[in-house]
Amino acid sequence: MMVVGIYLMPFFGLPALNLGGSIVAVFVVALMLSFAATSIGVLIGTIFSSYQQATIFGTVIDVIMAAVGGIMVPLFAMPDPIKFIGRLTPLNWGMESFNDLFLRGYGIIEVLPEVMKLGIFSIIILIVAWKANTNNLMTQ
Repeated sequence: MMVVGIYLMPFFGLPALNLGGSIVAVFVVALMLSFAATSIGVLIGTIFSSYQQATIFGTVIDVIMAAVGGIMVPLFAMPDPIKFIGRLTPLNWGMESFNDLFLRGYGIIEVLPEVMKLGIFSIIILIVAWKANTNNLMTQ
């Protein structure tokens, strides 16, 4: 997608994607966001017993997190309680990190708090998935 943003969008008269000052920071944010998404996928795959259950739950939770996290509707347009909850979602951390890099020109130091949140979230979710799997193995 980044290649499309950089090289293809200018052919349509749109500005090229500006990756900001640090390609390393973009890579680190993308890696940690992928780690968070993968850990949620592992948890969903561990909890549910069928592909259909996992697909439905995964889709619903993704839409809910996108809506609450500011992906579908900007957080500034939401009531204060939803803003508070939205700032606690991994989708918001990832979006804010990319906004900081692409729009504000920040570097790795400025996005480090969000990157750390994504990493800690991922580890916690993987531990929960491991515990859920251990409990499932014990009851079988």
